Amino acid sequence: MKVRIPRILEAKDITKLSQEQCKKLRSGDMVIKLTGNQQHRYGVSYKEDKVGMCLTYVDASVVETVSYDYTEGNWVYNSTDVTHITE
Repeated sequence: MKVRIPRILEAKDITKLSQEQCKKLRSGDMVIKLTGNQQHRYGVSYKEDKVGMCLTYVDASVVETVSYDYTEGNWVYNSTDVTHITE
């Protein structure tokens, strides 16, 4: 069984990943969003080449999923879904 080491990419805006970044990402990889001196880890939770991709961030208060679609030969940002976790 081949073990794949996850990729780690950094981005200032998770909704503006480049075509090259989107092509490289696979399920299980991580994107680190840099906001000032904060770092937020988004996991690639779904990727089907030439179809779609989801990046998910989870902390104690929120679940955020950013989705990309593959449209007309390009990866394009689709939407961001935010669910606030309550006690």
